[in-house]
Amino acid sequence: MRQFFKFFSASCLGTLVGLFLLFGLLVLIGGRMVSSLEKTVSVTPNSVLELTFEDMVPEKTNNVEDTPIDLSDKKYIGLYDYDKMIRHAAEDSRIKGILLRPEMASLPASEVAVLRRSLEAFKASGKFIYGYGKFLTQNSYYLCAAADSIFLNPVGTMEFRGISVDITYFKKMLDNLEIEMDVFYAGQFKSATEPFRMTKMSDANRIQLRAYIEDVFGQMLDDISQDRNVSVTDLRNMAETWKSFDPDTAVALGLLDGLIYEDQLTDRLRNRTGLDEDDDLNMIDAQDYYKEVGTKLDFSGKDKVALVFLEGEITVGDESGGVITDDYYQKLLEEIRKDDKIKAVVLRVNSPGGNVLAAENILREIRNIQRAGKPVVVSMGRYAASGGYYISCYADSIFAQPSTLTGSIGVFSMIPNVGRFLDNKIGITFDTVRTTAASTYLTGVYTLGEDEKRLMQKLTDDIYADFLNKVAEGRKLPVDAVAELAQGRIWTGRKALDLHLVDALGYTDDAIACATRLAKLDSYRIDEYPK
Repeated sequence: MRQFFKFFSASCLGTLVGLFLLFGLLVLIGGRMVSSLEKTVSVTPNSVLELTFEDMVPEKTNNVEDTPIDLSDKKYIGLYDYDKMIRHAAEDSRIKGILLRPEMASLPASEVAVLRRSLEAFKASGKFIYGYGKFLTQNSYYLCAAADSIFLNPVGTMEFRGISVDITYFKKMLDNLEIEMDVFYAGQFKSATEPFRMTKMSDANRIQLRAYIEDVFGQMLDDISQDRNVSVTDLRNMAETWKSFDPDTAVALGLLDGLIYEDQLTDRLRNRTGLDEDDDLNMIDAQDYYKEVGTKLDFSGKDKVALVFLEGEITVGDESGGVITDDYYQKLLEEIRKDDKIKAVVLRVNSPGGNVLAAENILREIRNIQRAGKPVVVSMGRYAASGGYYISCYADSIFAQPSTLTGSIGVFSMIPNVGRFLDNKIGITFDTVRTTAASTYLTGVYTLGEDEKRLMQKLTDDIYADFLNKVAEGRKLPVDAVAELAQGRIWTGRKALDLHLVDALGYTDDAIACATRLAKLDSYRIDEYPK
């Protein structure tokens, strides 16, 4: 009986502690919710919209990989919503200008290009844009170049020194650990496996990467040249020696308009908005402005165009944020096909590729939509490469941004063999009894035999041949022509247009306009997916 009371008391104590912790958590959640409700968005006349892009910017708002619980109501505003929000601000009489402060931004050139178009539309409304930073990375500066004026802190720094690609190679480490990596690939430019089988870049990879970054940097120089009225030759010379490292030199060269402190920036903004010296400057951040204008739904049209965001790695499985899973997207695309109100589909693809099985399953549903009589148009984002191109190639029309990384029409697979590592480094060994020679194929602990290697290479070659045939059929090109431009090589969107891998250079709005023309729609509304 004494033991019973001992355990009973311990159980009661544990229950009370658990209830106390649960109560504390509920109070914390409730406090966060109340503080969120109490915070009101105040967009008053003469406001300035401040854009920092300090959080990750997915294609679609909140379409990010799963993260630990976050009790705040902060949104990961998507690129598509940023575009709409900036264009809305151009028509919002309360917003007098935009302040760009992308100091902590990590925006690739393709996303900067989308935002620059939005900012140009904003400027066309007659409103001002300032760019400012304590420091500016090269892509942050590229974004700010679209502003009327760019200012830097007097002791700040600015990057403008060209583009490089740095790759880490693991071959020597794997050799030291006695881990064998069996690699199978089709396409001489298919370079994803190089870090595991080489110690430096292959000549083929060096050629394709140089061509890609030269094209992207050339686009950047052309844009900045127009923005800042500085010749491309002079800009390239500045980048060659990083002359902008010194702020005063950057001003003298015409890259910046001045060096000012925060209080001086505030005075300039107050002056541009017509406020007196003692008036408070109302700065509205992206989160607050999005709460007010970014979630409004459009029910104006009866017919709908489905805008489907496919971003992240392509993989097997069910719903998961920030990745393209076949089970989830098969169901989603099937629902779109069966929805009679949806007359056309735009796929916004931002994917470096992934699992061929998942890509095939998704492509089948895309083809089913087309067979149902609904046009499908693709808009390519930062990437639409390998599996990303695989799911795009049958579209009725494909739009790529000039700096989109696309192509990479090739196949690879890798199988690690950790047998010797486990034996010699840790002391774990394996033995087996088998009914057939193939029973122990591809286990990862035995050295691959020649039969296994031939099997894997044949599988890789067969998938590659099927990939080529799909591209040839979807793009209406001879298979031989596709084989010549494929080989796993990456291309910019601009070069892909020359190779007939895409139909036009453009953005999501261009793809939507094309889809509505193909569906012969006069009145429509956009329905975004995933919900």
